[in-house]
Amino acid sequence: MFTQLPFDLGQLHSVVNINLSNVMLDDFENAVASLATIPELKSLYINLHEEAQVDYIIRELPYLEFLNGLPVDREILDVD
Repeated sequence: MFTQLPFDLGQLHSVVNINLSNVMLDDFENAVASLATIPELKSLYINLHEEAQVDYIIRELPYLEFLNGLPVDREILDVD
């Protein structure tokens, strides 16, 4: 088991989907920063415990198309 991601995952050029739903991450924000370095990431499964985490992911991963199997709706950010 691991609880952290390497800071730079930019070498993972062919990774489009990641499933971290069974990973208990120590630092959510650092994990999202690491995921943001993956150039082609389009789909992410990750444990979310607060609505604010959804907003954070949408802001920090601008090219993400699916979050936990659902299409990313960026219009919800315009309401804030």
